[in-house]
Amino acid sequence: MPATLSLADILKIENTKPKYLTEKVIASETVTIIAAPAKSAKSMLTMDLAIATATGQNWLNIPCEQASVLIVDNENHMNYVLANRAQRLAEGRGIQAAGIQAAPWNIHKPGQLFLDQEDGMRTLTTLAREHQPELLIIDPFISFISVSENGSPIIRRVFNGLKNIAEEMHCAVLVLDHFKKGAGSDSNLLRGSGDKLGACDALFTITGTAEDRTLHCVFSRLGKEPDDMPFTIEDGEECCLTITTTGPVPRSMPKISALELAKDAVFSTCTCGYQKTSEIVSLLMETEGCSERTIRSAITELVENGLVENPHGKLRLAA
Repeated sequence: MPATLSLADILKIENTKPKYLTEKVIASETVTIIAAPAKSAKSMLTMDLAIATATGQNWLNIPCEQASVLIVDNENHMNYVLANRAQRLAEGRGIQAAGIQAAPWNIHKPGQLFLDQEDGMRTLTTLAREHQPELLIIDPFISFISVSENGSPIIRRVFNGLKNIAEEMHCAVLVLDHFKKGAGSDSNLLRGSGDKLGACDALFTITGTAEDRTLHCVFSRLGKEPDDMPFTIEDGEECCLTITTTGPVPRSMPKISALELAKDAVFSTCTCGYQKTSEIVSLLMETEGCSERTIRSAITELVENGLVENPHGKLRLAA
């Protein structure tokens, strides 16, 4: 599709609703982040999603369209972790290798692959073209980056590259990420969050204890956020793993605070270079719905933290 469309062209477009692989969670041609603290079962939950997607089964009581899957994992051991986990989850679902009716499903361990480098993104694009996945999972994001994630415009370029893959391959890209150390559910959750939040289409978090976890949608650009999805992981007989859920519950967890959202928006805007502070305030009041007081408080905090500079009433990223 061309980058520039007229109003007449826009009005002729028929497929204006997202094509969901997992209802209200994972959609084609989008980039989604699932973030959580370390050891929060995000890789296990996502492995279960991959199996459910390939076999067309439900995941957290949500229907999944049967689709091909490619997991690119740069952290876990293939046999001792990935194969062990996949076998146990498949057994918990009653799936056996003999007679399995599944879409193509692959795990790839790339070794040293950095997506902030041109050859790394090119390698991932080639891999996607080779396997033609409808769901591409990157696990975990930090192992695919050779630079600091904090306040780096490079992170935005990486996510733009992932969006290009999603659009070219008509696939969904799912990125697993870590919380900042000490981050809470209503704070600035992600490393380099301004660029990540500005580039992704949806953000989900996993919170809670081992006995009572919840998948929570922080935001989605595709429509109304789904209800919270509580789940538990049960070790069954003969070492099988089962992820069970009580079903969606009303959204009750706090979203990221208005101040943190304003800080992310200000930071993302500053990646474009010098801009008048007054113009940024007016823009964000209109596009983000933030109050002038909140935006100016966000600017003050970003300046105090050394992330942006505000010389002569103009904002820019700190040198």
